[in-house]
Amino acid sequence: MAMVLGIDGGGTKTVAVVARDGNALGRGESGGTNLNTLQEADVAAHLREACDAALYSAGVDAGAVQSLCAGVAGVASADKGEARIRGMLESMFKAPIQVVDDVEIALEAAFRGGPGVAAICGTGSIARGRNAAGERARAGGWGSIVSDEGSGAWIGQNAVRTLLRAGDMGEEPALLKQFYEAWGVADRAQFVAACNRSPLPNFAALAPLVIAVEKDGPMGELMERAGRTFADTACIVVGRLWLPYEAAKVCMFGGIFQASARMRRAFSLALMSEFSNISVQMCEAEPVEGALFLAENKLTAKAGN
Repeated sequence: MAMVLGIDGGGTKTVAVVARDGNALGRGESGGTNLNTLQEADVAAHLREACDAALYSAGVDAGAVQSLCAGVAGVASADKGEARIRGMLESMFKAPIQVVDDVEIALEAAFRGGPGVAAICGTGSIARGRNAAGERARAGGWGSIVSDEGSGAWIGQNAVRTLLRAGDMGEEPALLKQFYEAWGVADRAQFVAACNRSPLPNFAALAPLVIAVEKDGPMGELMERAGRTFADTACIVVGRLWLPYEAAKVCMFGGIFQASARMRRAFSLALMSEFSNISVQMCEAEPVEGALFLAENKLTAKAGN
């Protein structure tokens, strides 16, 4: 019975699962593993922590793993990202290792080799799809400064803009004071200085505060705009792979989608207004299941050679 390990490495959380014959035996979690936003030493530590916890809870050691797949945010845009992550994992495992980006494992978790689009919206955002002919397309996911539309980072940055403008107009938004507390600053001057420092602060950490008040006017409007903005990204993928009248499926993944009903609705309505025969839903499967699927397929392919 083959034992495999799958890893879902995101911007804020990493999940590792050990499985055999499709049954999860152990699970571990740790901090994020995006090389674009975290120090390499921290990424390596988080990978090791999550894997060690999964192996421990499964009651096995690293030598028992026969195939491993890691889907990690940022590997496509980070300098030598795939090679760096692979090196970290090779220091722990002797088994064959696949390193892909996080949207690839989401795609497989949702569609298991079939056609569809995976749209991830968490700390960052990205969409990837595959049609029945096997053609692929992706959009977004190029980092919070130039891309990641509708993501947690995007929401945080745009909420700050909205609230600072309200302050310019003589208002004192209560949410802005919550932002001060979240970043450990005392006043507007310190907050503005933090916003403009290098490296950039964690704007995504502000997103949960925005979502908590998304029923309010300005922040509710912002969450709807986030949904429509990320829908534009997903529309690029759908439009490249399917004709406007063809049936297509889009699965939503990520913490922002999970937390915000308002964003899910805005995202879905925007897509359905562009494509007449599209279905949009939250994916019931975890992305790490896609990593396990790819790890198992690697063993199957090897056995068939």
